Amino acid sequence: MKSFSIFLFASTILVSLYGCQFDDHTNALKTKEAELNKREQQIILRERDVLAREEKLKTWEREVDSTQLINHAINVDTQLLVGVWGVKMLCIETSCLGSAIGDVKSERWTISYQNGEVLAEAYAQKKLIRVYKGAFLNGVLKLSDYREDSGTQIDVELTMDGKISSKMKGTRIIQQPSCKIVYNLEMERMRV
Repeated sequence: MKSFSIFLFASTILVSLYGCQFDDHTNALKTKEAELNKREQQIILRERDVLAREEKLKTWEREVDSTQLINHAINVDTQLLVGVWGVKMLCIETSCLGSAIGDVKSERWTISYQNGEVLAEAYAQKKLIRVYKGAFLNGVLKLSDYREDSGTQIDVELTMDGKISSKMKGTRIIQQPSCKIVYNLEMERMRV
């Protein structure tokens, strides 16, 4: 009986030791499972982030491609325009003092394309007198210059003269607070 008691005591100790180890092993497995679940959630979030970034890149690529097509078209048009032009203006309408129908003016305009905008620097006798800004689309050049100090607005609209890319025709309207002057414009590309 004594040996049975010792056996029972030893078995109880072994079972409790094995049970403690089993509990420790179960807790370790639960901890590892929680860590794996956390990592899996992080991977899912990163995957979503990567997919969102890929979509943004695809959208950006499409925008860049379309922008390049537009810029190419603009560059083709503006190449017809960039350079030095001789400008002749004939007054056809006026309500301003000091101006008369039939007055003629000659200027030299240097046209360039900067930061998505057409710039026309107007020179009279080698002196810069005005800078127009605007756009050139579908063969039509629209420029303007506003003088805040005098309240004067000058608008220019020109079109290519048929298929001749070295000539343009149009109008120049000077709108002052109390009067208006309208000129017919003819421009011809100059060889410099």
